[in-house]
Amino acid sequence: MEMIITKSGRRMFPSVQINVNGLEKRENYYVFMEIAPASGRRHKYCGYQNGGKNSNMGRWSFTGSPEPQQPFGYRIYKHPESPATGSYWMDNPISFNKLKLTNINDLNNNVVLTSTDKYVPRIWIVRCFDANYNELFTHSTTLFAFKETEFIAVTAYQNENITKLKINNNPFAKGFRETGLSRFKRKHHSIDHQAQSDSSPDEGQFYENNTEMIITKSGRRMFLSVQINVSGLKKRENYYVFMEIAPASDRRNKYCGYQNGGKNSNMGGWSFTGPAEPQQLFGYRIYKHPESPATGSHWMDNPISFNKLKLTNNINDPNNNVVLTSMHKYVPRIWIVRCFDAKNYNELFTHPTALFAFKETEFIAVTAYENENITKLKINNNPFAKGFRETGQLRFKRKHHSIDYQAQSDSSPDEGVSLIYDSEYNQPNDPLLR
Repeated sequence: MEMIITKSGRRMFPSVQINVNGLEKRENYYVFMEIAPASGRRHKYCGYQNGGKNSNMGRWSFTGSPEPQQPFGYRIYKHPESPATGSYWMDNPISFNKLKLTNINDLNNNVVLTSTDKYVPRIWIVRCFDANYNELFTHSTTLFAFKETEFIAVTAYQNENITKLKINNNPFAKGFRETGLSRFKRKHHSIDHQAQSDSSPDEGQFYENNTEMIITKSGRRMFLSVQINVSGLKKRENYYVFMEIAPASDRRNKYCGYQNGGKNSNMGGWSFTGPAEPQQLFGYRIYKHPESPATGSHWMDNPISFNKLKLTNNINDPNNNVVLTSMHKYVPRIWIVRCFDAKNYNELFTHPTALFAFKETEFIAVTAYENENITKLKINNNPFAKGFRETGQLRFKRKHHSIDYQAQSDSSPDEGVSLIYDSEYNQPNDPLLR
């Protein structure tokens, strides 16, 4: 597939249209379409037929490393009806036929792409009433993509077959067809989406006080740890399950508190202190569950625990711990990837994928606890902190984040489902799965 990009912006054809269900009828949702890089290579078209480039023997091939891609904010399109209730989104198909593609940084909110690079449209559904981009994606989010929508951005069509297909199927290309008849018939991508989180009162207290997580050179386990329940997977298919620790803010934080000259005060609080420091690449912030890959039946039989994940501030950590930066805010995100085997992240994330995040799991990475309330909550709820409690009694009772995961696509026989991760996660040398 090829898509034209122009200075003034060109609409996509075929455009993407989706159907969604399983949303909370009265909750508000944003719906976005991101155009994400689908390859770590630049492309060229080669065709040979009587000296012409447009040949049945022609094909696209790799020609080198891709040019730097535009930041996330220049590659995402907010549906103009966002935010709207779940009931509104489910009543009718959601069309992205007004989205335009361009090759310059314009002022019209068009999506900015690079010619002869491959992309894939990705649908973001975010449950949130109102927020900016940095805050928005810390809310409950689901992400879908379909491999059959991949395309290469071009300034002029290269493959003659693509040209013919577009003419024959575009209802506005009547003048190009010999018969003048429109043979356009669109099939729509369908998404069935359901996700929810069951949070305990204790987790609410941590969130209200801005949860802090200790990071050390050797690595420290998270407490509260994340545990999820999943359903809706295909029992006999294989899945990878990951937890990524994603930046939740583009600012650095500091803690200020005043009580008898001490920093730990009920009046104390976290505030911004400047721009965030550069973060570690995606491969250093993601944790592969040690039982991956496993069948859907395996994952659904019992809760999935991430209690072995460790956080570190050592950029040269050799133990596959998650590398974070102190005084920065993060949010755990769960990736579920349907795939039997993959050697690296580039390969893995071309398979069907779902992504979930829960705002109540946000935390600030610290080398020592700053807020006295957080210290008390951790002592009172941690079963291994018995020696710190005056009574010595175990008061720990963990409740888990619960995800009910269901997603499917109604595709024609030659269509499949796929997802490529954010371009800012791409790395010059894609690491092996850790």
